[in-house]
Amino acid sequence: MRFFSTVSIVCTAALAAFSVAVPVAEESKVVARQSTTSIAAIFSTAFTEIAPLAQSLLYLNSDNATQATITPIISQISAPLNNALTSVNGLKSQGVSQNELLLSEDGSEILSVGALAALIAADLILLFKAIGVVLAIVGADLLAILIPLLYAVGILVYKILFVVLGLVAGLLFALTPLLGSIVGVLDTLGLTVLLLLLAL
Repeated sequence: MRFFSTVSIVCTAALAAFSVAVPVAEESKVVARQSTTSIAAIFSTAFTEIAPLAQSLLYLNSDNATQATITPIISQISAPLNNALTSVNGLKSQGVSQNELLLSEDGSEILSVGALAALIAADLILLFKAIGVVLAIVGADLLAILIPLLYAVGILVYKILFVVLGLVAGLLFALTPLLGSIVGVLDTLGLTVLLLLLAL
């Protein structure tokens, strides 16, 4: 009797362990899926924060285009770009598949490379158009102060795109023709590395 009781206890414990282990494994898979994001989602997250800041730069005028107004906005733009850089580097280290990289913001569909390029281009054009307004409206003394800050923003964009263009085949080919309108701003900022990266 003791033998059968012992066997029964061992079997019960084994089944209990198995029943606990399976949900844990499934939970790990769910967490892994939830932690995987896409390039569109990363850009959308960043530019949800950046867009209103860029819009505020677009409406600068000679009365309010001061260092006290502009410098904090540039700093606020840099923060989501730094987060985006961390996120795209994460995608690179995870070895995410092309289909996952091309997922839409909400993950409901796989975007074409052209659609992703259009999304990225719209974000970049908004940002650099706003920077262009700053370059055009401020005086020489303030411009000398702001150029290094704006250049740093451009370098963050360069670092993000350097990773992204290496992840998605054909993205550079689709993106380059869409960015002609920002060449002048990039040139003024001295962002030669970004111009070369984008073949502009």
